[in-house]
Amino acid sequence: MGKTNKFFKQVAILLSFSFGLALPSLADETFSANQAVSDFFISGDYNRNIWDPDGGGFFGTPLAGEDVLKRHKDNGYRIRGSSSYQSASGFGIQFDGVYTDKDIGAHEFTTVDLASHVYFRNDKFLIGVFGQYRHPTLTHNFPNIYGGPNILDIIVDVLADELAKISTPEQTFWGLETQGYFGDFTLNAQAGAQIFMNQHKPLGIADKALDHGYFATLGGTYFIGDNWKFDATVSHNSVRLNGDGLLGGALGLNNRLKQTNFALSTEARIPNTPMSFFARAERTNLDTGAGLDMNNDQITLGLKMSFGGAETLKAQNRSGASLNPVTMDPIGSVMMGNLFNVVNDNYNNLE
Repeated sequence: MGKTNKFFKQVAILLSFSFGLALPSLADETFSANQAVSDFFISGDYNRNIWDPDGGGFFGTPLAGEDVLKRHKDNGYRIRGSSSYQSASGFGIQFDGVYTDKDIGAHEFTTVDLASHVYFRNDKFLIGVFGQYRHPTLTHNFPNIYGGPNILDIIVDVLADELAKISTPEQTFWGLETQGYFGDFTLNAQAGAQIFMNQHKPLGIADKALDHGYFATLGGTYFIGDNWKFDATVSHNSVRLNGDGLLGGALGLNNRLKQTNFALSTEARIPNTPMSFFARAERTNLDTGAGLDMNNDQITLGLKMSFGGAETLKAQNRSGASLNPVTMDPIGSVMMGNLFNVVNDNYNNLE
């Protein structure tokens, strides 16, 4: 089933990419402030993660409690395609498709994100609205704890399946976004609401596990020349956990789950080519409010290929596909994936 899900997710991304490839035919490819501009890029990256309880990772010192929740290092990757069309009047649209795959110990979560933006932009600012759909999946990989396969191990697998489904409902994001242009500096802001849909109710006994939430991102981009940029962003994601549901009631978590992300990145484009390289370092903190806090330090290296009228990174920022979808990891997948990993750690310690 996992391979089938991956296949359909990748098909969705490829369809998004194909639509983006068609947009450049809508306008001249020569960039001008008084002409319509189309832009398209596709990027792929590899990331190395350290999941760490309460501290540590690449950027800190391990704190007390690591003997209970083991620190573990994992890998992941992301593929993104974005396309935009901006008319000569300044009104524009952008579409994004993102596929993410990341390990948490022996477990794995994936997400498919599809986003659209509608905006107005001039040489001073951009202001717009956006909507985004997210489909997360969490896959567990438990050992045969009871020496199975036997009835006890089957029960463990069934319970893990149910918990994975409960913690990964489909999501939609809705919000406002803006950019301000100040010479070589761009200020970025995005904020809105998130809504959880089609939530799983095992055996009909659980109410909604996750409720509504909000998110906000503030960032800045500085250009050294037209083809080298540096970015700094801070993002916050807050989700209300329903205390009447299985997760809130059974686990005693009747509060808000919070994620805070800090990221520094740089990107350089080879002049007169569509190719650019980027690197990013970031830290994300998950705060459950119930004693299970987790940091994720991530280092990312990637390649981007850009096509269309925006022929430099700065031109892309001011007239092309410069907006971003919400990319923080799905909070339910992160929380439940790390709880699954605790089970693996305790089992391994008993061997």
